[in-house]
Amino acid sequence: MTLTNKDLIEKVTSADLQAGGGYMSPEQTNRFIDLTVDESVMLKMARVHRATRPSGELDKLNIGAPVTEYAPEAQDTNNVYNATFGKVEWNVKKLRSAFNISSEALEDNIEGASFQDTLVRAFAKRIATDLEMVAIQGDSSISDSDPVSRLLKSFDGWKKQTDTGAHYVDAGGETISKDLFSAAIKAMPAKYLTRYNELRFFASPTIYQDYLESLTDRQTTLGDTVLTQTGEVRVFGIPLVRVPLIPENLGTNQDESFIWLTFPQNFIWVILTDSKVNWFFNGRTDNWENTTYTRVDARIENLDAVV
Repeated sequence: MTLTNKDLIEKVTSADLQAGGGYMSPEQTNRFIDLTVDESVMLKMARVHRATRPSGELDKLNIGAPVTEYAPEAQDTNNVYNATFGKVEWNVKKLRSAFNISSEALEDNIEGASFQDTLVRAFAKRIATDLEMVAIQGDSSISDSDPVSRLLKSFDGWKKQTDTGAHYVDAGGETISKDLFSAAIKAMPAKYLTRYNELRFFASPTIYQDYLESLTDRQTTLGDTVLTQTGEVRVFGIPLVRVPLIPENLGTNQDESFIWLTFPQNFIWVILTDSKVNWFFNGRTDNWENTTYTRVDARIENLDAVV
């Protein structure tokens, strides 16, 4: 039987199943992963690997040279291309998500019995935000202890990995323009441009909005369309994706951001399929305590295909 979102929430909040702690069943875990992915922007576009062990490797196929040649009549040239496989190593890190709710809040809330359902839904959305945030912004060198830093120092995310090894275009402090997008496309190795229709730009909300504003300044049909309609925004035919969790506080003055140009499936998100949910009632404080454990990692399959 396939669980709906409501069924999953009921299972996760069930005192019979989870009081004192317990692992979700494989079906519940897969649905939980689906919920997490559905509530995100980049995770739903990335390659999601549901792992059954804490570390491993993913094969990376490499066919970089031509495999086709002129075929003389009745002659075998014996020229055969052998495919090579690289490896993408992953190693999940254990993350803990926790919240408390008082008995009074559960009993006296105007939503009544449905409040716990509402609460856990909101908590699941927050977990999804946290997991996408660490996948994008994770940096194991962070030493601060504020709530965001405690999350981000779990492991190196996609931004930290692309800081070294990816192709780079320096905007030099300039505002976003078609020239910068064009420079990014030109910086992408030609062998990946054969898959042009699969490429995506990923940008922060402010950069996304700045580019839309630059379009509205044009006295053209496109400028009117941007102002009055919703839909996919393309730059030189490549969709521009608005990613709320791409940071905008980078650099010395904490006013810088970045744009990625790559294939969505080049981002790999690994999650171990043994998520654990604990419900515990603390009689001394009269609180219900929820603790959820997930083990995840974020990897880039091919840094050469990232600008």
